[in-house]
Amino acid sequence: CLTDLEEEGRVAVYRDEATGKLRLSYQLLNASSHFAEIVKDAHAVILAGGTMQPMAEYVQHLMPTIKPERIRVLSCAHVVPQSNILPLTLAAGPSGVEFDFRHQQRTLKATKDELGRLMVNVCSVVPDGVVLFLPSYSYEEEVWKHWEQSGTIAALRKKKKV
Repeated sequence: CLTDLEEEGRVAVYRDEATGKLRLSYQLLNASSHFAEIVKDAHAVILAGGTMQPMAEYVQHLMPTIKPERIRVLSCAHVVPQSNILPLTLAAGPSGVEFDFRHQQRTLKATKDELGRLMVNVCSVVPDGVVLFLPSYSYEEEVWKHWEQSGTIAALRKKKKV
């Protein structure tokens, strides 16, 4: 993957604030050329995911050589009623710290602390489930470890099942 064309991917290097270790990650930005090999050799391809609409974009990017009549799509209704969904974006947390989740800023202790305060506050007033979307699994792990050490996870567990 590191020999791909520059426009197909990016290498990111960042320092984990908690451990001081450097982290190297490769992010594939254009999977179409790699996916073409799979489609060419496969008898069937199944794409499964939670948020894959509009599906036409996936077909266009990942399977442009397949005739539309050969593609079958199974889409299930959303499991949560629309009336129960309230997506929000916030510029700052409860103590006024601005949220900046660009790659280098999101690792700051202040950012993770403020996000933790926000989640404890939200979980105090929302009667049922809450979902927090983070930009990557590695960042989720970083936030989780920080929140465990800072006591935020314990505070969240007093409000919700985590």
